[in-house]
Amino acid sequence: MNTRPFLLLPLCVAFLLLFKTNALAQADSTTLPDYVRNPSYSLTGFGVYGGVELGLHQVNFVDFANGLSCCSSSYGNTIGSGWAAGLTFDQSLTNWLMFDVRAGVNNQNVIFTQIFPLYGLSPNGPEILNIRATHNVQLFSIGIEPALKLRLLPLPTTTTYAPSLYLLAGLGVRYYTQSIFSFQEEITDTTKLVNFLLLNGMVSSKRNVITNQAIPQFNQLQFTPFLGLESDIFLQSEFPSHWLIVPYLRYYFAVGEMAQNLVAREEIPGTMMRQQSVGSWRMDAVQAGLTFKYRAFSLIK
Repeated sequence: MNTRPFLLLPLCVAFLLLFKTNALAQADSTTLPDYVRNPSYSLTGFGVYGGVELGLHQVNFVDFANGLSCCSSSYGNTIGSGWAAGLTFDQSLTNWLMFDVRAGVNNQNVIFTQIFPLYGLSPNGPEILNIRATHNVQLFSIGIEPALKLRLLPLPTTTTYAPSLYLLAGLGVRYYTQSIFSFQEEITDTTKLVNFLLLNGMVSSKRNVITNQAIPQFNQLQFTPFLGLESDIFLQSEFPSHWLIVPYLRYYFAVGEMAQNLVAREEIPGTMMRQQSVGSWRMDAVQAGLTFKYRAFSLIK
Protein backbone atom coordinates (compact mmCIF):
# COMPACT_ATOMS: atom_id res chain seq x y z
CA MET A 1 0.00 0.00 0.00
CA ASN A 2 1.36 3.40 -0.99
CA THR A 3 1.42 5.72 2.06
CA ARG A 4 2.85 8.78 0.27
CA PRO A 5 -0.56 10.49 -0.28
CA PHE A 6 -1.29 10.21 3.44
CA LEU A 7 2.12 11.73 4.31
CA LEU A 8 1.75 14.61 1.86
CA LEU A 9 -1.73 15.56 3.07
CA PRO A 10 -0.61 17.02 6.46
CA LEU A 11 2.20 18.94 4.74
CA CYS A 12 -0.25 20.48 2.28
CA VAL A 13 -2.61 21.48 5.08
CA ALA A 14 0.26 23.03 7.08
CA PHE A 15 1.45 24.97 4.01
CA LEU A 16 -2.06 26.31 3.34
CA LEU A 17 -2.46 27.39 6.96
CA LEU A 18 0.96 29.13 6.93
CA PHE A 19 0.16 30.90 3.65
CA LYS A 20 -3.23 32.09 4.97
CA THR A 21 -1.72 33.32 8.25
CA ASN A 22 1.01 35.25 6.42
CA ALA A 23 -1.53 36.79 4.06
CA LEU A 24 -3.70 37.89 6.98
CA ALA A 25 -0.69 39.39 8.73
CA GLN A 26 0.27 41.34 5.63
CA ALA A 27 -3.30 42.55 5.24
CA ASP A 28 -3.36 43.67 8.87
CA SER A 29 0.00 45.48 8.62
CA THR A 30 -0.95 47.38 5.51
CA THR A 31 -4.09 48.67 7.19
CA LEU A 32 -2.18 50.15 10.14
CA PRO A 33 -1.93 53.98 10.08
CA ASP A 34 1.40 55.37 8.90
CA TYR A 35 2.07 57.20 12.18
CA VAL A 36 1.99 53.82 14.01
CA ARG A 37 4.32 52.01 11.60
CA ASN A 38 6.63 55.06 11.24
CA PRO A 39 6.27 57.28 14.31
CA SER A 40 7.12 60.96 13.91
CA TYR A 41 8.16 63.14 16.84
CA SER A 42 8.17 66.89 17.25
CA LEU A 43 11.41 67.97 18.93
CA THR A 44 11.86 71.40 20.52
CA GLY A 45 15.12 72.40 22.18
CA PHE A 46 16.37 75.38 24.21
CA GLY A 47 19.92 75.82 25.41
CA VAL A 48 23.06 77.84 26.01
CA TYR A 49 26.34 77.43 24.15
CA GLY A 50 29.94 78.46 24.55
CA GLY A 51 33.11 77.80 22.61
CA VAL A 52 36.43 78.97 21.27
CA GLU A 53 36.87 80.59 17.87
CA LEU A 54 39.93 80.88 15.64
CA GLY A 55 39.88 83.72 13.13
CA LEU A 56 41.64 82.86 9.85
CA HIS A 57 42.65 86.32 8.64
CA GLN A 58 43.48 86.66 4.94
CA VAL A 59 45.49 89.87 4.94
CA ASN A 60 47.19 92.09 2.38
CA PHE A 61 47.66 95.54 3.91
CA VAL A 62 50.21 97.60 5.85
CA ASP A 63 47.81 99.99 7.56
CA PHE A 64 44.25 101.18 7.85
CA ALA A 65 42.83 104.13 5.93
CA ASN A 66 44.62 107.43 6.62
CA GLY A 67 47.07 105.67 8.92
CA LEU A 68 50.85 105.64 9.30
CA SER A 69 51.46 103.39 6.29
CA CYS A 70 54.30 101.61 8.00
CA CYS A 71 56.53 98.80 6.81
CA SER A 72 58.20 97.90 3.55
CA SER A 73 55.66 95.21 2.57
CA SER A 74 52.14 94.14 3.45
CA TYR A 75 51.23 91.91 6.37
CA GLY A 76 50.62 88.24 5.60
CA ASN A 77 47.86 85.85 6.65
CA THR A 78 47.59 85.14 10.36
CA ILE A 79 45.38 83.43 12.96
CA GLY A 80 43.50 85.20 15.74
CA SER A 81 41.76 83.73 18.77
CA GLY A 82 38.61 84.43 20.73
CA TRP A 83 35.44 83.01 22.23
CA ALA A 84 31.70 82.82 21.54
CA ALA A 85 28.65 82.40 23.81
CA GLY A 86 24.89 82.74 23.57
CA LEU A 87 21.45 81.11 23.42
CA THR A 88 20.18 78.48 21.02
CA PHE A 89 16.81 77.13 19.85
CA ASP A 90 15.93 74.28 17.48
CA GLN A 91 12.68 72.80 16.18
CA SER A 92 12.13 69.65 14.12
CA LEU A 93 10.52 70.09 10.71
CA THR A 94 10.57 66.37 9.85
CA ASN A 95 12.23 63.30 11.37
CA TRP A 96 15.31 64.18 9.30
CA LEU A 97 15.35 67.98 9.21
CA MET A 98 15.46 70.65 11.92
CA PHE A 99 15.47 74.44 12.03
CA ASP A 100 18.18 75.89 14.28
CA VAL A 101 18.90 79.47 15.35
CA ARG A 102 21.52 80.92 17.69
CA ALA A 103 21.94 84.43 19.08
CA GLY A 104 25.07 85.46 20.92
CA VAL A 105 28.28 87.42 21.18
CA ASN A 106 31.78 86.91 19.74
CA ASN A 107 35.10 88.27 20.90
CA GLN A 108 38.19 88.17 18.66
CA ASN A 109 41.79 89.27 19.11
CA VAL A 110 44.45 89.20 16.38
CA ILE A 111 47.97 90.55 16.09
CA PHE A 112 49.43 91.54 12.73
CA THR A 113 53.20 91.85 12.93
CA GLN A 114 56.25 91.99 10.70
CA ILE A 115 59.89 93.01 10.85
CA PHE A 116 61.27 95.45 8.28
CA PRO A 117 64.71 97.05 7.84
CA LEU A 118 65.36 100.73 8.55
CA TYR A 119 68.56 102.66 7.93
CA GLY A 120 69.66 104.44 11.10
CA LEU A 121 72.55 105.72 13.17
CA SER A 122 74.05 103.81 16.07
CA PRO A 123 77.05 104.49 18.33
CA ASN A 124 79.08 102.46 15.82
CA GLY A 125 77.94 104.56 12.87
CA PRO A 126 75.33 103.98 10.15
CA GLU A 127 73.72 100.53 10.07
CA ILE A 128 70.53 98.69 9.16
CA LEU A 129 68.14 98.32 12.08
CA ASN A 130 65.39 95.70 12.30
CA ILE A 131 62.07 97.28 13.26
CA ARG A 132 59.03 95.30 14.42
CA ALA A 133 55.68 96.82 13.44
CA THR A 134 52.60 95.52 15.29
CA HIS A 135 48.88 96.07 14.86
CA ASN A 136 46.96 94.58 17.80
CA VAL A 137 43.26 94.35 16.82
CA GLN A 138 40.34 93.67 19.18
CA LEU A 139 36.84 92.91 17.84
CA PHE A 140 33.51 92.35 19.60
CA SER A 141 30.23 91.53 17.86
CA ILE A 142 26.64 90.48 18.48
CA GLY A 143 24.96 88.19 15.98
CA ILE A 144 22.29 85.73 14.92
CA GLU A 145 22.79 82.45 13.03
CA PRO A 146 19.74 80.72 11.46
CA ALA A 147 20.47 77.30 9.97
CA LEU A 148 19.00 74.00 8.78
CA LYS A 149 20.19 70.74 10.33
CA LEU A 150 20.09 67.49 8.34
CA ARG A 151 20.23 64.27 10.40
CA LEU A 152 23.00 62.03 9.08
CA LEU A 153 22.84 59.39 11.81
CA PRO A 154 19.73 58.19 13.71
CA LEU A 155 18.22 60.47 16.31
CA PRO A 156 16.30 58.60 19.06
CA THR A 157 12.78 59.43 17.91
CA THR A 158 11.93 55.99 19.32
CA THR A 159 13.14 54.30 22.51
CA THR A 160 16.66 53.76 21.16
CA TYR A 161 19.69 55.88 22.03
CA ALA A 162 21.64 55.63 18.80
CA PRO A 163 24.35 58.30 18.33
CA SER A 164 23.16 61.31 16.37
CA LEU A 165 25.05 63.40 13.86
CA TYR A 166 23.76 66.53 12.13
CA LEU A 167 25.07 68.48 9.17
CA LEU A 168 24.35 72.22 9.44
CA ALA A 169 24.19 74.93 6.78
CA GLY A 170 23.26 78.51 7.56
CA LEU A 171 24.01 82.22 7.42
CA GLY A 172 25.55 84.19 10.25
CA VAL A 173 24.92 87.91 10.63
CA ARG A 174 27.34 89.79 12.89
CA TYR A 175 27.28 93.42 13.95
CA TYR A 176 30.57 94.65 15.40
CA THR A 177 30.01 96.97 18.33
CA GLN A 178 33.74 97.32 18.97
CA SER A 179 36.65 97.42 16.49
CA ILE A 180 39.78 98.99 17.98
CA PHE A 181 43.51 98.66 17.41
CA SER A 182 46.83 99.52 19.04
CA PHE A 183 50.01 100.09 17.05
CA GLN A 184 53.72 100.52 17.65
CA GLU A 185 57.10 100.25 15.96
CA GLU A 186 59.93 98.87 18.08
CA ILE A 187 63.66 98.24 17.59
CA THR A 188 64.09 94.47 17.91
CA ASP A 189 67.78 94.34 18.93
CA THR A 190 67.80 95.53 22.52
CA THR A 191 71.53 94.83 22.87
CA LYS A 192 72.35 97.81 20.69
CA LEU A 193 72.54 101.22 22.34
CA VAL A 194 70.24 102.81 19.81
CA ASN A 195 66.82 104.47 20.17
CA PHE A 196 64.39 106.57 18.21
CA LEU A 197 64.57 110.33 18.62
CA LEU A 198 60.94 111.31 19.23
CA LEU A 199 59.28 114.61 18.34
CA ASN A 200 59.18 115.71 21.97
CA GLY A 201 62.96 115.43 22.24
CA MET A 202 62.83 112.13 24.14
CA VAL A 203 64.53 108.92 23.02
CA SER A 204 62.87 105.49 23.12
CA SER A 205 63.09 102.04 21.55
CA LYS A 206 59.45 102.52 20.45
CA ARG A 207 57.81 105.09 18.23
CA ASN A 208 54.44 105.82 16.60
CA VAL A 209 52.64 104.31 19.59
CA ILE A 210 48.82 104.32 19.27
CA THR A 211 46.54 102.78 21.90
CA ASN A 212 42.90 101.64 21.60
CA GLN A 213 41.88 103.68 18.57
CA ALA A 214 38.82 102.92 16.42
CA ILE A 215 39.64 101.22 13.12
CA PRO A 216 38.86 103.74 10.35
CA GLN A 217 36.10 102.78 7.90
CA PHE A 218 35.47 99.41 9.53
CA ASN A 219 32.55 97.44 8.06
CA GLN A 220 30.45 96.80 11.16
CA LEU A 221 27.88 94.54 9.47
CA GLN A 222 29.29 91.20 8.27
CA PHE A 223 27.57 88.20 6.64
CA THR A 224 29.19 84.79 7.16
CA PRO A 225 27.73 81.64 5.56
CA PHE A 226 28.74 78.55 7.50
CA LEU A 227 28.76 74.75 7.52
CA GLY A 228 28.98 72.61 10.61
CA LEU A 229 28.56 69.33 12.45
CA GLU A 230 27.01 68.58 15.83
CA SER A 231 26.00 65.51 17.82
CA ASP A 232 23.56 64.90 20.70
CA ILE A 233 24.84 63.23 23.88
CA PHE A 234 21.99 62.29 26.22
CA LEU A 235 22.45 62.90 29.93
CA GLN A 236 19.61 60.61 31.13
CA SER A 237 19.34 56.83 30.81
CA GLU A 238 15.55 56.67 30.65
CA PHE A 239 13.46 57.60 27.62
CA PRO A 240 12.77 60.28 26.66
CA SER A 241 15.98 62.05 27.65
CA HIS A 242 15.25 65.76 27.94
CA TRP A 243 18.73 66.99 28.92
CA LEU A 244 21.53 66.88 26.36
CA ILE A 245 25.05 68.10 25.86
CA VAL A 246 25.88 68.84 22.23
CA PRO A 247 29.46 69.22 20.93
CA TYR A 248 29.62 71.26 17.73
CA LEU A 249 32.03 72.44 15.06
CA ARG A 250 31.33 75.29 12.60
CA TYR A 251 33.30 76.86 9.75
CA TYR A 252 32.42 80.42 8.69
CA PHE A 253 33.26 81.72 5.21
CA ALA A 254 34.28 85.33 4.60
CA VAL A 255 32.10 87.28 2.17
CA GLY A 256 33.09 90.94 2.47
CA GLU A 257 36.07 93.06 3.49
CA MET A 258 36.52 93.80 7.17
CA ALA A 259 37.41 97.43 6.42
CA GLN A 260 37.54 99.82 3.47
CA ASN A 261 40.40 101.77 1.90
CA LEU A 262 43.14 99.63 3.41
CA VAL A 263 46.67 100.58 2.40
CA ALA A 264 48.86 97.88 0.80
CA ARG A 265 52.36 98.00 -0.59
CA GLU A 266 53.24 95.81 -3.58
CA GLU A 267 56.55 95.17 -5.28
CA ILE A 268 56.96 96.71 -8.75
CA PRO A 269 57.79 93.85 -11.16
CA GLY A 270 61.41 93.88 -12.29
CA THR A 271 62.51 96.37 -9.63
CA MET A 272 63.41 96.45 -5.95
CA MET A 273 60.84 99.18 -5.33
CA ARG A 274 57.31 98.94 -3.95
CA GLN A 275 54.23 100.96 -4.74
CA GLN A 276 51.16 101.74 -2.67
CA SER A 277 47.91 100.00 -3.62
CA VAL A 278 44.49 99.10 -2.19
CA GLY A 279 44.70 96.39 0.46
CA SER A 280 42.35 93.63 1.57
CA TRP A 281 41.33 91.92 4.82
CA ARG A 282 38.89 89.04 5.09
CA MET A 283 38.26 86.67 7.97
CA ASP A 284 37.15 83.04 7.87
CA ALA A 285 36.57 81.45 11.26
CA VAL A 286 36.48 78.02 12.92
CA GLN A 287 34.39 77.66 16.07
CA ALA A 288 34.16 74.61 18.36
CA GLY A 289 32.30 74.26 21.62
CA LEU A 290 29.47 72.71 23.63
CA THR A 291 25.74 73.37 23.93
CA PHE A 292 23.79 72.45 27.08
CA LYS A 293 20.20 71.87 25.99
CA TYR A 294 16.73 70.92 27.21
CA ARG A 295 14.60 69.17 24.57
CA ALA A 296 10.86 68.47 24.63
CA PHE A 297 9.37 65.46 22.78
CA SER A 298 5.81 65.06 21.49
CA LEU A 299 4.32 62.41 19.19
CA ILE A 300 2.75 63.62 15.95
CA LYS A 301 -0.01 61.53 14.33
